[in-house]
Amino acid sequence: MHLGARNHASKERRVVVTGLGAVTPLGNGITETWKNAVNGQSGGCLITHFDVSDCPVKIGCEVKNFDPQHAVGPFHPKPDVTISQCLHPKEVKKLGRYTHFALSAGFEAYADSGIDAIRSKIPSERIATNIGVGMGGLPEIENVHLEFLEKGYKRVTPFFITQVIANMASGILSTMLNFRGPNICSVTACASSAHAVGESLRQIQRGDVDIVLSGG
Repeated sequence: MHLGARNHASKERRVVVTGLGAVTPLGNGITETWKNAVNGQSGGCLITHFDVSDCPVKIGCEVKNFDPQHAVGPFHPKPDVTISQCLHPKEVKKLGRYTHFALSAGFEAYADSGIDAIRSKIPSERIATNIGVGMGGLPEIENVHLEFLEKGYKRVTPFFITQVIANMASGILSTMLNFRGPNICSVTACASSAHAVGESLRQIQRGDVDIVLSGG
């Protein structure tokens, strides 16, 4: 995930990447991910998030040791505030795992950009959010389906929608960071992230906004 901004000095409206953030099988954060990548470490491991005893393939690339409560943000006006201080633990549970990843990577990109230091000079309406999501929360869909089969419709959580809709990642990030510009979710399978970044670039080039938090 990255945060891009327009170079005001350029008549061609050049777009630059000003901050990076990541949650990957190689690490929780840009520093750890990059270090393990250049050292040739694999993100693969035995699958732990579901039972693979009857599967011919038991290896996948999972995000490891990730705790959404420890992700830091938002930063304006208070720095270094954890999600658990911004959102009650019960609120965090209302969000899908993919949204937790988006919050952590988005906050890291925002902090890395340095833009928080000049937020008072940037109208929130000029900051957009575009987070691509190929498909919402599959684990959450599975869990609710099993709950429905075992205990009936009355046990279906009312927060099912907030856990699975694709645009929740973009929505919660913009809400917590107070970005009031266009809020978009690109859903184009494996190209979702690339589409999000490409459209974000065009938004800045067109002059629609000055900054976009983008990725997927």
